[in-house]
Parts: sequence; C-alpha cells; structure tokens
Amino acid sequence: MKLSRRSMLASTAALAAGCSFAEPPLDAPSVPQAVALNVAAPSYGSLGNPLLTEERSEDTYRRGLTTLESNRESPYGPTRGGYSLALQFYEELYPHNVEPITTEEARTAALDTVEALLADLVILASHDATRLGPEGLLLPLDRFSGPAGAELKREFFPSVLDQFRRDGALYALPIGARPLMLYYDEDHFKLHGVPPVDASWDWDDLLESAVRLTTREVDGTVARWGLIAHLHDPWWALWQNRAEAVDPVTLQCRLQEPAAVEALQFVHDLIHKYRVSPPVPLRDLFELILGQRSPPAMLYSHDALLHSGFRTAALPRGRARAVPVRGHFGIGIAARTTHTEAAYTALRGLAQSLQEEAAVPASRAAVARLEEIRTDLRPEEVAALQLSLEHGRAEPLPAPPLGTYWEGLLSFEDGDDVATMVNRACDYLRTHQQQSASPPLWGRAV
Repeated sequence: MKLSRRSMLASTAALAAGCSFAEPPLDAPSVPQAVALNVAAPSYGSLGNPLLTEERSEDTYRRGLTTLESNRESPYGPTRGGYSLALQFYEELYPHNVEPITTEEARTAALDTVEALLADLVILASHDATRLGPEGLLLPLDRFSGPAGAELKREFFPSVLDQFRRDGALYALPIGARPLMLYYDEDHFKLHGVPPVDASWDWDDLLESAVRLTTREVDGTVARWGLIAHLHDPWWALWQNRAEAVDPVTLQCRLQEPAAVEALQFVHDLIHKYRVSPPVPLRDLFELILGQRSPPAMLYSHDALLHSGFRTAALPRGRARAVPVRGHFGIGIAARTTHTEAAYTALRGLAQSLQEEAAVPASRAAVARLEEIRTDLRPEEVAALQLSLEHGRAEPLPAPPLGTYWEGLLSFEDGDDVATMVNRACDYLRTHQQQSASPPLWGRAV
C-alpha cells in the first residue's frame, strides 16, 4: 500500500518525536572565543599627518582601529585573527619633565602605567621603545619574526625599522617615518627667480640658491635668511660626503678624517663664510622658524613647517645621496601580556591600518600609495619622499654631551674653528670609552 505524501510527512514527524526522548540532541559546534586585548596609546602628540592637525590623537587611533576591524579578509585582522582590541590612553609613560630621572625610575613608571591599563600592546615613541624595551617593558619581536626578520624588512623601510632596534633586538613595528627633507618657500623662490628644488640639486645648487634667497636691510642686517641647514645634528653632511662620526666596529672617532672635516667645514661656511644661515643656538633657531619674524627661505627638517606656502623636496646631494631618518611612533607587545601570539597578530594588523594616519608611512606598500593618502602633496613631492626613504639611513640617538659639541661646532659662540671642535669631540669619545664598558648611543650600531 502506498502512503500519501501527507502520511509520509506525519510518520517522519512522529518518528522524530519518538526518538527525541532517546538521547539529548547534540550541541552545536562551539565558536572559539575571541581573545580580548588592550592597546595603550598616547593621548598627546600626533601621528603627523597635516591633514589631521585639527583632530585629537585619540580620534586618529580610533579611526585606525575601525579600519582594521572592517577588514575581514586580512589574516591579521580581528575576524581571522581571533581577537578583539580595546583602546586605552595614557598621558605619559614616565615623567619627561622631571629631571634628573634615572633609568630605574623611568622603567618603574612605565611598567606601572602599562600595568594600570592592563595593556597587551603599547604605542610609543621610538626613543622610548629602545630605552624601555631592554628594561623589560616590551617583548623582543624576533621571537615571532625570527632573528633575520626578512618579511619585516621587505614590508618596512629598514632605516625606519632600525629606529626600534637596540643591541640587535627589535622592540616595536613603526607606524610613521621622519626623513630629513628640504622645505622651501615657493613664493620667495619665485620672487627672486630661483627655480624650485628638484632631485638634481647638489651642494653647489644649495649654496648658490641660498645666497640669492638671503635678503638684507640697507644697513646689512639680514631681513630673511636663505637657509637653515643646522636645525638638527649634521649627519646629512657627514654621510653625503661619505664620512662617518665613528668606526662602526671599533667605535674609534673618525671626525678628524679629511672627508668628515670637509663636510663639517661646508656647514660651517654656510653660516660664517657665506652668511646665508644664522649663527645662533638651537633655541633661537626655533624662534626664527616659528615666531613672528620671517621664516627662512629653505629649511632642513624632519617635520613639515607650520607656515603655508612651503613645499617639500629631497635633500640636495653631496658625493652620495644619503638621508637621515628618524623614527616616529611604533607599536610593541607589552611584556606583561599572557596572549603573546594573539598580541603579535594584532600588532601586525594595527601597524598596517595606522600607516595611512601618518604624515609619512613606514611601510613600502603605504608609501607606494602616498599620492592617495596625502592629497595635500604634489606628485613631485611624493616622489621626493619616496626617494628619501629609499636612500634613508637610521639617525643614531646622540648622547647628551655630543649635542653640545654639535651646537658649538655649528654656532661657534666661543670662536673655535672646525678642527678644534672636532678634536674636542674625539677627546670626549676616547674619555667615555675609558670610563664606560658600554659605547655611547651615538656610536652604536643598530
């Protein structure tokens, strides 16, 4: 006898109902719980994108986190990475404005801040990463990427990545880069018939243009300087003249070598022989640049000028093209975390998503898209930044006494010449080596 369709459905339902009392239904497969991670980020400062100058830094980080969360395809994102991120903000890791502060005091203050925020990841400046990482605040990333870190070297410009390395260990991944660039006043150039700076410029072009751009009053006093090339330590002059401050292996002073003396003499001559750059100490240089007085026509700087009308160019080259690069903010893994693998996955994802918030990204992929990210830049300015990072070299952290020698060398308040100041700098290095088992930071290899 054939059963009707209705009878078959009824029989199946009854069978199912009868069987339901035989054993409990199977549970649905469990969904892995996402690992909850906290990110400690600074509430001060900016990642540096001039398009975001009116925005709070906290909003910048939140937007970067939103970008990361919306990318469901990334293996480093929360969806595929199996984690969630929450932002926590701190005002300072340790009291920068309290002097003197010992290494132990800085370490204790930073550890207390990170512990209070229950941080798994920490966003911090490059100098803090290399100072506090070895003191136990951050985990070395080499345990995740391997000692060679080949993938990271392909992803990030080495000159930026090296800013977060100390004694061979990498403590954070970079968000932004700060290559030394030449900023110039486009209108002032046009007024004096000087062509815009381009990649063909060398030291001779720099000098000739600085002379034409320096304007003076009737009595001879300078109304507007043509150039400020010594706002920062003169690594650019040494490296572009194929000179070194110290030997990278023996740490012996090399400032007395002809190439080094020639490079520093060039900077000295800009100030004292040709008088196109002001012979004033650092604090007065900042007043010239940012104060009410006329800014210089050209400026070597790691950061964009606050004056409108200034454009960005690559440094005029010497015997070689070499560009000092400073680190900016980076992201490390807090040593206190108990979720190291998830934290590294989140670290890779957040480091990628925050690239577009920086004035100059640290990753090659983001720099390749810089024309989309920085719509305030012209194509030739984008090309100049790309060129600078390709020829970038990590700028070392100077020991405080050396800063005094640089300033004395360049401003010459005491009337000494280049040879005298170079001899003093080398004497300082030799004395330091005799008194300390560890090399000064300005002589270390990253």
